[in-house]
Amino acid sequence: MCLLNSDKTLIGIETVNAVYEDIKKIMKKNRITKNFKGTENVPGGIHIFTTPSVHEEQDSHINYCGKQWFWDSCFHAMILSGFDCAGAMEELFSLCAFQREDGFIPHMIYRDGDGTIPPLWAKEAGVKHFWRNPFYSDIIQPPVIAMAAEKIYNTTGDTDFLRTIIKKLVKYYDYLHVKRDPDRDNLISIIHPWESGWDNSQRWDEPMGLKRVKHTRFDIDKKKMELFLSHAGKEWNEEVIFSEGTFNVEPVDFNVLYCVNMKSMERMLKVIGDYDRAELFNIRAENTRKAILEYMWDGDKYTDLFDKEHRKSSVKAAGMFYPMMLEGETHYEYLIEKHLLNDKEFASPYGIPVISTDDPAYDPEQYWRGNVWINVNYFVVLGLRKIYGEHKMKSAGRAWDYIRNSSYLLLKNFYEYYNPHTGEGYGAKSLAWNGLVHDMNNFSLSTAINQ
Repeated sequence: MCLLNSDKTLIGIETVNAVYEDIKKIMKKNRITKNFKGTENVPGGIHIFTTPSVHEEQDSHINYCGKQWFWDSCFHAMILSGFDCAGAMEELFSLCAFQREDGFIPHMIYRDGDGTIPPLWAKEAGVKHFWRNPFYSDIIQPPVIAMAAEKIYNTTGDTDFLRTIIKKLVKYYDYLHVKRDPDRDNLISIIHPWESGWDNSQRWDEPMGLKRVKHTRFDIDKKKMELFLSHAGKEWNEEVIFSEGTFNVEPVDFNVLYCVNMKSMERMLKVIGDYDRAELFNIRAENTRKAILEYMWDGDKYTDLFDKEHRKSSVKAAGMFYPMMLEGETHYEYLIEKHLLNDKEFASPYGIPVISTDDPAYDPEQYWRGNVWINVNYFVVLGLRKIYGEHKMKSAGRAWDYIRNSSYLLLKNFYEYYNPHTGEGYGAKSLAWNGLVHDMNNFSLSTAINQ
């Protein structure tokens, strides 16, 4: 077990307050306002959003400046709800501005209209034309927008906001239900690693045809772009893509978040009096919850499913802990004691890495292949919070506090991701979603678990 190193003191209120002020400054710095007249491709009006980082980077992999990402913006809205609820609402409305008629909301929005131009690294992988539309992408990201909207409502009690945003969210989650469950097993499928949010993870090596060994970023980019070009040739038609079966993955974390967000939808719909639709979302959430617990447990961990045959992945990823957020999950003690607090797997000095440290392809410096990401640690904390709250399991409380403490230690510098052994930061600077750490602090149980 590797909880809090003896030379590290528990993070105090002074550090918490100082980091929160840094969060506010970064959120303000990263806010962008665009005023559009309105065209066939672009909805008119003022679009206000938070770009992940305003640093112009030479490496086109991490030049995020001026663009909007789906789950980033959902995280930004959650963070803003703590001190700027109007800004949080603007964030979500801006994100929904490019929603299609079928409910689809893109994973990326290019407010400068450069979405068809491939970045340098994609050009090097052989791509000449990027997305179909110059203003947005053709894929999705983890569906966390409902929990962001609910957090805003819980803070403000603003039913006008709720009635406006809920119409867009109903269409979005209906789209996922109809278009992204091709085998009707109540589990959502993704068609490209980018849709997972865990872009270069070992989790996607097998379905992309890569061996379970360490790879260069270029090797992984090449495989991802082969898949990209294949899907682009099919005009990103989900039905055609799923029928071919090139890449059909049901990720455990994605589906837990889908389930949790449908419960958010149920609660919000009840608030506005739409009880019939609320019950519909409750049924969908329950069906997905049962499917996760039944199909994704392999006897040792929760795991991703591949193809129509539901082949189980052998990769031990931090997504295995997400089902602790669900009602009726019974393996929580095993998951925490066997995996989460095991210093040969996930218990590292600076938080929980995305992949177990004993994975043959583990690489703590390589993008998504062994680093600590604050957003992933945040979702692990949500599961631990639920387990501690319901079962008063002290090891769950200690793990929760350890992750919170480690996250604050990392945020001496706001980077995109971190080395779990040294705390060194990598990727984009001043990354806004790291503000999620404040919610870990709000629910910290330092006093209770250390008595």
